[in-house]
Amino acid sequence: MPKRHGFSHGLATFISIISGGILVGLLRVYLPLLVKMFDRVGLWLSEILEKHLGIEYSPQLLSTAVFAALMAFLWGVAFAFLYRHQLKDRD
Repeated sequence: MPKRHGFSHGLATFISIISGGILVGLLRVYLPLLVKMFDRVGLWLSEILEKHLGIEYSPQLLSTAVFAALMAFLWGVAFAFLYRHQLKDRD
């Protein structure tokens, strides 16, 4: 099973990171309130990492990472729905 799904998960991560940055840029123009929410989450995570672990990350980087993680999750949900009939047939 790891061979079969490993490529898909790796591809999802790569695409999510690249498209996450692009989409955040587009959202800044068209949906600034949504981006502000992701920026607040990024700032919150940045403060937590710095306070508890002494690690400094830019809030913008963390907001993009949160957005990319959300996209990867949605990719996984879509993958499960698209291929659920194939997975049931193999059981």
